[in-house]
Amino acid sequence: MATIARNIGSGGRRMRIIAGLVLLVLAVVAAALLVLLGADRGVRLVLFAPFFAGAVGLLQARDHTCVMLAVRNQCEISHGIAAVTDSWLAGQLRRQARELLLEAAILAALLTGLVLLIPG
Repeated sequence: MATIARNIGSGGRRMRIIAGLVLLVLAVVAAALLVLLGADRGVRLVLFAPFFAGAVGLLQARDHTCVMLAVRNQCEISHGIAAVTDSWLAGQLRRQARELLLEAAILAALLTGLVLLIPG
């Protein structure tokens, strides 16, 4: 996706990169533990949530788009949060947020699927 609109700055991107990486590392560690402990594949489905959350964080950083701010028609500014008053920009941010969430869901499903393929 080519990012057209942005609603977060470098500080917000940094925070989302760190959170996304932490969540993905936790998901991988949890996946390894579940496989090593011989957990049923149905139990491993819970890994979708941390994979999804981690992917959302990293994709928000990549696309300079915060999903929650986009939903509220807001953006980060140097000293806080401001309203997005341009209707085109607000709509574009919401479109980007929807695409980002879809991409994160697909990525989380693929990662969870890979964990389900591991015999245990």
